[in-house]
Amino acid sequence: MRTLREPKLLVPSKDVDPTLWSVVACDQFTSEPEYWAKLEALVGDAPSTLRLIYPEAYIGKIDFEQKLDDIAKNMRSYYHNGIVEPLNSFVLCERKMSNGKIRRGLIAELDLEDYDPFGTLSVRATEKTVKERLPLRMRIRRGAIMELPHILVLLDDPQKSVIEKLYENKGDLLYSFPLNMEGGYLKGYKLDKSLTQKVFDDFEKNRSGRSSFYLAVGDGNHSLAAARENWLEIKKSLSNEEIQTHPARFALVEVVNLFEDSLSFEPIHRVVFDAKEDFLKDFPNDKVGTEIVIFDKGQKKSVYLKGTGPEMIARIQEYLDEYLKKHDGTTQDYVHGYDNLLKVSKSALGLVMPSVDKDSMFSYIQQNGVLTRKSFSMGEAVDKRYYYESRLIVPEREA
Repeated sequence: MRTLREPKLLVPSKDVDPTLWSVVACDQFTSEPEYWAKLEALVGDAPSTLRLIYPEAYIGKIDFEQKLDDIAKNMRSYYHNGIVEPLNSFVLCERKMSNGKIRRGLIAELDLEDYDPFGTLSVRATEKTVKERLPLRMRIRRGAIMELPHILVLLDDPQKSVIEKLYENKGDLLYSFPLNMEGGYLKGYKLDKSLTQKVFDDFEKNRSGRSSFYLAVGDGNHSLAAARENWLEIKKSLSNEEIQTHPARFALVEVVNLFEDSLSFEPIHRVVFDAKEDFLKDFPNDKVGTEIVIFDKGQKKSVYLKGTGPEMIARIQEYLDEYLKKHDGTTQDYVHGYDNLLKVSKSALGLVMPSVDKDSMFSYIQQNGVLTRKSFSMGEAVDKRYYYESRLIVPEREA
């Protein structure tokens, strides 16, 4: 269990309303500003993680540097004024999602020395990491004293011997509350450190015949990659002793079993704004195979592609990338959920993307490398991880 360790958490104090505190991941509803406007009105002046994150729906629409200054000030205010308080423990999360299913996960710190989104270390990326997308996330992290995780790390455990074993032996209930904006319900239980260590030790001893790695980033690939790049910058100025203990060496994640019954792999659809009339002229079309539905301002059209889900996704994304290079003013966004795609594509062009088979995920990565960026989503947008826990990423004396 060298890659994971017990986290030093910060959680909201008992005086904070957890339903207003906890909000959905910042990379959701990027083409639906009305979602974030409604959330802003709901939260009002209450302490909330909404004040500690930069929703990507705001990119290009508000003053970036001013927003980062506000986030930095809010983090220090929350930390020094008792809005958050320490909790040093592994935590078992239980998330009741909008469809009523339960997803369970382990909150832990992940050693960034064991992760390389461009390589083959103990923790793998599941999708291609786009270096151009990292500077913005690095800039956000660089000015922060705290991190809030929406990173879900997949565990290759078909025997269900880790998360499920820990759930059977969970400790005291730490928090229990309804999530806002139809996000379901969240509970957290304290876990025994020695038991958690033993469960992982037993798991690692019984992995014959599986892939050479057992942790892969399911959600938050670029956020974790940005955390690693920031760590590599910080590391240059540290002594060998400081490198071992500096908080920025670690990132807060939730580990979930790939084979969790409730864990569904949903396609991440594409929406193209201001596409020209020639968009579909050279679009990939094998005439036979899997139907790919395209909504052109609400009008349904279809093409057909051969191959596996990852292969079809790669072909579509390659075409989009080339098309965008040649057509100034045409832009692309990613949409979680079929209904959300229908809504956005009323005034744009929406592509219903094929799905990825989760059962062959680790073997595919082992044999072929990472998937095309944004190949899959673990659940619908409203079921993505909500921020609740945080941790310092600077030494306490610098907070």
